[in-house]
Amino acid sequence: MAHGNTRPSVPAAPFMTWLERQVAIRDGEVRALAEWLGVHDRVLYRWRAGKKSSSRNGRRGDFPSDTFPRPSVENALHRADVQFWEVYSPEIYPELFVEVENDPPERTIDQKLADVRSAA
Repeated sequence: MAHGNTRPSVPAAPFMTWLERQVAIRDGEVRALAEWLGVHDRVLYRWRAGKKSSSRNGRRGDFPSDTFPRPSVENALHRADVQFWEVYSPEIYPELFVEVENDPPERTIDQKLADVRSAA
């Protein structure tokens, strides 16, 4: 039986590798990296550890995962001014670059926040 989560996902490993390179560039300054990506330290911890926060068998926690939600990864890369294809090579992951017709583009968190601010 399929669960209700239908969000598109991407393999975790390339993003985890990219994150570790970013931590090394920043001499281990994880908090600075989290701020740069626009996420909480805890989210960055999960991503680096290859985990997702979810419920399983009535227990909430961080569980190992080999995929991450694509919109979350794209938003973090967008904030870092890094193109998705720079982390997920089209030659290695061609299935991630197939256009789906009639599917509206995912809005970034910055776009959503701008809408909320302009409505206020």
